[in-house]
Amino acid sequence: MKNKVIFSLFFGLFLCLSCGTEEDPNPQNPANNDPLAGINTFTVSVDFPEGNQPDLTDATIWSWDRSSTLDDQNQGEVVIFPSEPAFSYLFDGQDRLLLIGLIDNDQQKIDLNSTAKTLLYWGLSGPFFEPELATRFFEEVESFPIWDDWRNEVEQAFLQDPYFLADPQVGERLGKLIEGIEPNFPNARINEDTKASDLLVDGDIKSGLQVYQTGLSQFEVANTFRRRVTGFLYKTKVIDESGESKVLNEFPGLSNQKEAELKIEIPVVTGITSFSGTVYEYLLGNTEKSFRVQTDPIDIPLNLDEKQAIWQLRTIGMGKGGSNMNQAEISERTKLVMLTFTLDFVVPLIADGLTAKATAAKNTGAPKTQQDFWEALIIAVAGYVDQMPSVSQKVQDGELSEAVKDFFNIGYNQFGSIFLEDLARVAAEIIYENAPANLPKPSLEDFSKSAVRKAKILTTIDLMLKGSDYARKVHDIKSSKSLEVFEITAREIEINLEPRESKVSPENSIELTAFIKSSVADGQVIEYEWSTTGAYGYLFDDIHEGKNFSSSKREVNYYASVKAGDVPDNAVDTVRVSTYIKQGPNRTKIGEDIAIVQIEDKIQFITGWEIFVPVSERETSLSPTGVEYTVSTGGFEATFTTEVEPAGFQFQVIRADGTRAGISTRSVDQLERDGENYIHRVYVGSIRVFKTFNEAQKDEWVKMFTEEYEELRSVYHQVEVTVIPKN
Repeated sequence: MKNKVIFSLFFGLFLCLSCGTEEDPNPQNPANNDPLAGINTFTVSVDFPEGNQPDLTDATIWSWDRSSTLDDQNQGEVVIFPSEPAFSYLFDGQDRLLLIGLIDNDQQKIDLNSTAKTLLYWGLSGPFFEPELATRFFEEVESFPIWDDWRNEVEQAFLQDPYFLADPQVGERLGKLIEGIEPNFPNARINEDTKASDLLVDGDIKSGLQVYQTGLSQFEVANTFRRRVTGFLYKTKVIDESGESKVLNEFPGLSNQKEAELKIEIPVVTGITSFSGTVYEYLLGNTEKSFRVQTDPIDIPLNLDEKQAIWQLRTIGMGKGGSNMNQAEISERTKLVMLTFTLDFVVPLIADGLTAKATAAKNTGAPKTQQDFWEALIIAVAGYVDQMPSVSQKVQDGELSEAVKDFFNIGYNQFGSIFLEDLARVAAEIIYENAPANLPKPSLEDFSKSAVRKAKILTTIDLMLKGSDYARKVHDIKSSKSLEVFEITAREIEINLEPRESKVSPENSIELTAFIKSSVADGQVIEYEWSTTGAYGYLFDDIHEGKNFSSSKREVNYYASVKAGDVPDNAVDTVRVSTYIKQGPNRTKIGEDIAIVQIEDKIQFITGWEIFVPVSERETSLSPTGVEYTVSTGGFEATFTTEVEPAGFQFQVIRADGTRAGISTRSVDQLERDGENYIHRVYVGSIRVFKTFNEAQKDEWVKMFTEEYEELRSVYHQVEVTVIPKN
């Protein structure tokens, strides 16, 4: 840790001198030698301890690749960069670095205090912070427990040598100061609960990944790690409608060269969403929040001849292990290794060094987006890594902290300053081409030359690895496996049309309901395609009528339109429902089922139940209002008529799920009459009787009984009435 800090302080320092780019809305006049002419600027003051100011003859302030010579008031100008604060650097006339500071609307001075803050920012992995965290760091850094000690170290180093920023001992001092406070991310990370799924999905979280169903035939992959991953989806086995199994693809093995049905780019977690406490706590891993990014929904519908299909989702990324991959997966892992090393470990240093962190951060979406944006730099880095066997091996093994240290050290020692010049120039050109048009920038030629000049400063700096470990990214990679396998079984969805068998009398109807044992995602609609053989009747609902139609309702009524006396023996119609998922213009079949309706030449029909609560009133002098109310146990009642003179009736309760209770028989004398209507009552619960003189209390008791009976609606859904004619 001790010696690692220096690279943070100096390599990052150097790169930050190769500052950003943007099109100048007011192009400079070629004859004007002032590089800041026509550009909005801050006036920045420079401050040294009294009596210890070094020679500032021809000293300049550099920021965003523009320089400004100090005036006799120790002031200079720096470009206002609207989308983020920008680092500024004070160089003496011999290009030796003296001071550093972050300049924004609230801070326009660089001194030993701003220098100490910047050095601590780099030493604690500053270039790897999310952009939104950097500003908070500088707002809170003076509250860090180590701040006073560190500021004193910087002041003492300056008093000993005003050019202390080129002294490796500064990094060693910071290393000792922060030794023993390594982040503890495993304890701080909070895993989310597993989501329920109707598909048979291996929903365990593996290497930060989770697979879960989001709707019929659909699943998503969520990622909670800062790790690049690609998924390969294979169909491995099917069971057809006859129950016969067929193996399509067998794993594992290098010899398996069958192509995946689908290659899935899984989004990478690139930044925090929120954190509590202070930045210092966050840096130590005490407030790390787990959060997730997910793929778009992925469809795996069954073919019409399939009863079941088994799929394997094989996710490839950096991590431990890596055996049992096929050639396509090995190639993908090799690509992801280089993408990870370049985009997650080299680019943050280059981008932050070019004061273009915000510009680069806007291009950190899906892996493909990042690859396109930094393609030229990836190629450049890969070319150098190929010539450094020890670096290549460490990258492959996931030892990325050591790999990036060796990459810069070996690269500089083996290839000289051209190595760093190449990286700086390529990064400069990329940012130049992609920077927002409303920001000022020099010509590309000047920009590249500037990057080369800054690179040469590294010849006076002893290169070492960045101070602290890239803890979050390294933790996620070291906690992962190169290959994770998730098995997904897509099964034929069970469709039940209830009642399976039913009876209906002429000129009466029966309701049928389709039950789908699955869930539906947002935006998905179930379409029910109804049909009947229609020999003795037809179908209808609230809107449709006929022998076949489509509806969004899962209930349908079959009406026996045949007349009584015209029904032959064994008269049967069938009702079929075919179900489909509809999402936008797309329609995918779920399944189908058939119910049998027997038409009996007798008077039989289905009617509904109503809740009743008996209430009686009695006049009495004991009551202040002269009335006593009696409320007693009630239940459900069905009211109906019949055109023939009955001897009695048979009743069968039908529940909401289509199942039925036993048949009960009642004579005509056992039913109440209301004119032409017959009333069949069922009392529910034990006998309870309440008496009161208070009408409001009476109403409360009626409400209590009613609410109790409402909870039984699923039991008392309908009743089938069979008329027993009088001989």
